[in-house]
Amino acid sequence: MEKKADTAPSHNAAEKSAGKVGSSLEEAWSHAVGDVRKQKPQVAPILEQGVCLGVDGGVLTVAYKPEMIDFAAKLLCREDIRPIVEEAVGVRVGHPVRLNCSVLTGQSHEKRSLAEQSAEKDRQKKEKLQREAMTDPLVKSALDIFGGEIVEVRQVESIQE
Repeated sequence: MEKKADTAPSHNAAEKSAGKVGSSLEEAWSHAVGDVRKQKPQVAPILEQGVCLGVDGGVLTVAYKPEMIDFAAKLLCREDIRPIVEEAVGVRVGHPVRLNCSVLTGQSHEKRSLAEQSAEKDRQKKEKLQREAMTDPLVKSALDIFGGEIVEVRQVESIQE
């Protein structure tokens, strides 16, 4: 696995073959990371920090921020980890792949990692809960009666009997 700054490779063919499992390369990548999590849970957070740039000529390129590339590349090229990652992605895209880590630069920086996507979903969910709480008539009434304000809104799991 080499560390180099590349432009984003083409991934049209990979996206088409990824259609067997998911509708896009990004979806196939997400599922592959989940598959890796089942075998090597400690590796998944590192994969989630990377941005899957694509598969070109059987080479899967995952880009990392400059401050993380050395750690990620060293971990992912280990003999006990690399084959697991390559197999998981290969199954999801429909053909064998070879893993390549690169530095996240320019054009590739426009894409977001799975970790960034997850954080954005969490932020949106929290904003939605906040809006719902602010418009709930019972909450509005309680705030008016007690002169309170909403400080934080949390999702409470329902208890099933």
